Amino acid sequence: MELDAVTSNVLKAIDTNGFKQEGAYNLRYNGQALCHGDSEHIKIRRKEDRPGVDVYISGEAEGEQVHIPVVISRSGVTDVVYNDFYIEEGADVVIVAGCGVHNSMTVSTPSMWGKMPKWFMRKSITGKGKEPGKIY
Repeated sequence: MELDAVTSNVLKAIDTNGFKQEGAYNLRYNGQALCHGDSEHIKIRRKEDRPGVDVYISGEAEGEQVHIPVVISRSGVTDVVYNDFYIEEGADVVIVAGCGVHNSMTVSTPSMWGKMPKWFMRKSITGKGKEPGKIY
C-alpha cells in the first residue's frame, strides 16, 4: 500500500528503526487498521470485541522486530486501542510502537489517542544474557 507524504514523514519521526510494510507490522490510520503483515514467528490478529490487536510472538523469534505505529492526520479523531502482547519464553524481539498526530487541529476538534497495552510473558530475556529495558 502506498502511503502519502504526511503519513510517511510522521512514521519516520515515530519509528526511527524505519517502518516498512514487511515482516510483522500493523499500521493504524485515523482510527482504522490500514495495513498489516506477519512474520514467520510473529502473528498479529485484529481484536473482534474492541479496537486493537493481539500480537503473538513465538519463542523461536530471534532478533526480529514488530512495528505497530498509529498515525492521526484528521482533526476530531479519538482513537483508543487495546493491544495485547503474548510473548513466549526465549523470544528476542524489539517492539516499536508510537503515535504521531499531524493535522490542522482546532480547539473545538482536537485529536486524541490512547493505548491500553497488556503484556503476557513466559520468562524474561535475561536467560539469554541480555538486560531487560536495554536498547539493542
